Order: sequence, then structure tokens, then C-alpha cells
Amino acid sequence: MAFFTAHAGSRLTGCQRGREREPAAWVELAGLLGSVGRVLRPAYATLRSIRRTGPVVEGPAGLRSSAHPAAPRLVTRYPPLRIVDPVRDRASFLALLDPALAQRLEARRDSACGLWPDLTIAYVNPAWERFARSNGAGGGFSSRWCEGASFLDGVGTPLREYYRSHLQAALEGRAPWTSEYECSSPRMFRLYRMDVQPVAQGAGLLVLHTRLQQRPHEPGLCREPVNPAPWLDEHGLIQQCVHCRRVRRAGPDETWDWVPPWVERVPDNATGSLCPPCIASRYPELAAGA
Repeated sequence: MAFFTAHAGSRLTGCQRGREREPAAWVELAGLLGSVGRVLRPAYATLRSIRRTGPVVEGPAGLRSSAHPAAPRLVTRYPPLRIVDPVRDRASFLALLDPALAQRLEARRDSACGLWPDLTIAYVNPAWERFARSNGAGGGFSSRWCEGASFLDGVGTPLREYYRSHLQAALEGRAPWTSEYECSSPRMFRLYRMDVQPVAQGAGLLVLHTRLQQRPHEPGLCREPVNPAPWLDEHGLIQQCVHCRRVRRAGPDETWDWVPPWVERVPDNATGSLCPPCIASRYPELAAGA
């Protein structure tokens, strides 16, 4: 009890006198707390920003916009956030696979990637990077589709939930899922099949992309946007299908045109949509649920 009471002739308690005897320990503790605060401050600011603006979605060619209901319908461009967990690196994912399969992925002609259960990219094969370079992708593509980025960041907003639900079902049900999609260049039509299969009892997903068709676009299909006015809707936006990347003409008619320059570089005022032919042929379940 004497330790917690003031000694005769002194106004300092035993606790205070203990701190007086060990100033270095308190200085070290204060410095440690300050370091923790400096580390956590950016994360806290990021969380406050997300709470204010809502989740962020990204469409083809790096288009991103806020999904907050109060946010204006404007499309903005900014550097993507990359998060890499050192425990979940490329080698950790490859260790989940049979060694022979891992070798085949490295030598594969078409793209392949691995996903963690939260759908972040765990692994990409050399063909993935070759495809990006051959299609003129720069550093922005590499940072958006690199290991540690979210696979869903490259999916247009109208299809984001569709892909998320199917990928999650494949992971939880430990059953494969197959889907066909178009990934055309400005001058070439390209159709791919995506095969998704769970690995290591649901520890991740392996995604294989296989090219089914490649041919020049039909003669007379391409339109050059001398004046963008025919494609501007009442809000001044250009509606672009996130599957086939055609753009809709303004007006009541459902006419969608293939405009190569807008495939190569998506206009700043473009907004993601789905054209009726793609809904009918590729995503009938979306039409049924509408």
C-alpha cells in the first residue's frame, strides 16, 4: 500500500516516482504509439473516403465511377489501388496445383490466371502478359490486372455482380463454371471461352481463357465517329455495351454500332450498358431476372 501513497516530504506518489525513475521506457512507449498512429492514419483516411463516396467500380479500359447513389453520373480516371498480401503470393498459389499443371500453365498459348477466395488475382501466366502487350496495353493495364488486384476490377458494372456470383458459386460448390465472352480488338472479332475450376478444396480458383474464334470484322460494320452527336443520349453520355463494346445510337431505336476508335480508347463520357443481342445470346438469365 505504501507504493500507492505519497511519501513524507514529497508530493509525488509511488507511481509518479516510478515514471520519474524510468523516463526512457515512457519515451520509447510514446514513440511506439506515434509510429502506430502514422501507419494507421492513411488507412483510416481511405476508409472515411470509401464511406463518403461509396464503392468504386471499373469498366472496360480502366473506366471507373462511384457507385454511391448520390454521386453524379461522371466517369473519372485515377490510379487503382493494389494490395498484395505477402502470405498469398504467386508461389503460394502455384503450390496448390499439381506441378505438371503448373508447368502447362506457363507454356500455355492462351491466358490463364489464379484467384484467391476473395477474387483477387493470385497468379497470371506469361500468355496473359503477352496478350496485354500485343493489344497495346500500357502500365495502367498491368497495374489493374496484376497479382494482388481484384479480378472484378476489369468487369463492366452491369456484369460485375453476374461474374461475382458465378465465381463465388464455383468456389463454394467446388464445381466448374464455363462462360463465353467477346474480347475483340478494333479490327478483329475474337470470341473466348472462360473455364473456371476450384483448386485445393476451395482454396482458390483457376481461370483458363481459350480463344474460339478470331477473324476480321465484317466489311461495312465499322463506323468512324466524325461527330459523336448521333451517339449522345439526353445526359450527354455514350452508352457502350460492356460485352461486345458497341455503342448505342441516340433515339428510341435499339441500334448499336461498332466504332473502332471507341474500342481502342473508351470515351471519357462513356457509361457501361448491355445491348439486347448480348443479353439474349450471352446472358439470358439477366433478362429473366429483370
